[in-house]
Amino acid sequence: MMRAINNLVEAWYTPDSEKDAEVPTRFRIKPLNGEQYMTVMMETRTNENGDLSLSASGMRQAINYGLVGWENFTDGTKDVLFSKASVSLIPAPELIALASEIINRSSISEEQEKN
Repeated sequence: MMRAINNLVEAWYTPDSEKDAEVPTRFRIKPLNGEQYMTVMMETRTNENGDLSLSASGMRQAINYGLVGWENFTDGTKDVLFSKASVSLIPAPELIALASEIINRSSISEEQEKN
């Protein structure tokens, strides 16, 4: 029997680069629902080894759907308030890591699939 997705719970994500910081920047993310996941996964590419990777457009979509807030994110002098427009201030390596984390948290594990 098919079961509805019920684990779309927001959670904090701390980038690896911030793990040892006294006051780390943290991002509030949520898993994608089924429709959002399909939309993002349409933006995958296959490399010469057969590995899938997300295009820049797919990463932007994942972040747009899944990033819902942050804390301790500054421009060096003041806190940056969360907004979709301010996402462009996040360094590219962290955006890639965020998109990956959102996708990972959105994927159904084999154990969840069995239940």
